Amino acid sequence: MAQYDKGAKYDGTAHYDESDPPVPPPMPDMSEIPESSVSYSVETVTGFMSSTKGMLTQNKAAMILKDEDPTIRIASLTSIADQLEVENAKQEKMKTDLRAQTALVESLKGKGYNVASGGCDKVIVAFGRGSQQAKEATNLRKSLRTDSGDGSVTPPAPVSK
Repeated sequence: MAQYDKGAKYDGTAHYDESDPPVPPPMPDMSEIPESSVSYSVETVTGFMSSTKGMLTQNKAAMILKDEDPTIRIASLTSIADQLEVENAKQEKMKTDLRAQTALVESLKGKGYNVASGGCDKVIVAFGRGSQQAKEATNLRKSLRTDSGDGSVTPPAPVSK
């Protein structure tokens, strides 16, 4: 059986004796495949890849006769599709986790605000609306509404215990 040099660059043509079964050329390094940014969804691209792989597979024998061996491209499509499926699943899990984490943070932020605001109310009730403590509590709550113009709010300075 004919052997091929795994380290050799593939020149795009099949080299084998007619008595030997075809030996697929080595897979290219993923770093050798050019990247491009596309706006299509993962599902659209995987469908495109699958359809192209099917077309290449169906026409492989005829393409080889015309010195256009699609073996490497078919293998590349399989490899990239497998890798894309794994990485997309990781990304989708991250998105789900991020949505859950965002909901948790927003919930805790709302609870924190409500407890702090309630604390300001308790100071006002305890010392009376006209007291110095009530003014401090009111100013503390008002300080949240101080917008610096860029959409961010400067948090009030912590009050010593």
